[in-house]
Amino acid sequence: MPDSIELLNKLPRAASSFFVFFSRFEFALKRTGHLKADKKRAEPDWPGFASDLGDSFLDEVRGSGEAVALLTRPPKKQIVENDRLGWQDAEPINDVKKLFEAVCLVRNNLFHGGKFPEPIGFISDVSRDQELLVQSKRVLEMALEKNPSVKEAFCEEALQSASVKSR
Repeated sequence: MPDSIELLNKLPRAASSFFVFFSRFEFALKRTGHLKADKKRAEPDWPGFASDLGDSFLDEVRGSGEAVALLTRPPKKQIVENDRLGWQDAEPINDVKKLFEAVCLVRNNLFHGGKFPEPIGFISDVSRDQELLVQSKRVLEMALEKNPSVKEAFCEEALQSASVKSR
C-alpha cells in the first residue's frame, strides 16, 4: 500500500502545491483567531477574513490579472443529480466573500477527489483545473500580503518536532 508521500507525489505539482499552501493558510487563520463563532468545531472563518480584507481586495485581484479564470469562470460545484455525480456552474465572482468561497471550492474539489481522477475519468478540461489551482494559490498569496498577523502565523516554524502531537 502506498504511503501518503507517495500519494501526494502522484498529484500534479499545482495540486500538491495548492493543497499544502491552503492547509497552512487555514492553520494561520485559526491561529490568528479567524474562527467561526457559530460552530462547536474549530473552523476558519473565511467570510469574516474576506470581510476584513474588504472589497478593495477583490479590485486588487481583478486588477492584477492573475486570477482571470477564477473570477470569470469560477470552479464548478460537484453535486448529485439523478443519483449520479454532476457539476453545477457558478456565476462570475462579484464580491470578496464569493472570491474566497471559490478558493475553498477549488480546495474541496481537489480534497474530495472531484478533480484529479485515475487515468480514465470524467474531467474534460484538466488544464482549466490546473489554472484554477494556480490562480487560487495566487489569491491566497496576495491575501497574506494584506494581513500581517496571518502572514506571520503562516510563516512561523511549521510543525516543530516536539510541539506537534496527534490529539
